[in-house]
Amino acid sequence: MQIDKISETIMDDEATELIVQTNSTDLQFLGFILESFEGYCNYTTIDKEKLLLKIIIPKDFKKDVEKIIDHLRSYDYS
Repeated sequence: MQIDKISETIMDDEATELIVQTNSTDLQFLGFILESFEGYCNYTTIDKEKLLLKIIIPKDFKKDVEKIIDHLRSYDYS
């Protein structure tokens, strides 16, 4: 799965704002996966044409969400 990190910012409350880019095939699947881990993060599509997502990760779940994203990057579902 294509998930390219564009930027990573630590916010005032120590949450992480992660901007990622994916492709049209993976966008919906990534959304379903992130939603299934309810409470671990919030995400929104910030640019539908460039397929950019903003993911906000509370500091307590940062390592868990990073593991999920790393696993998805290595996942080939085709």
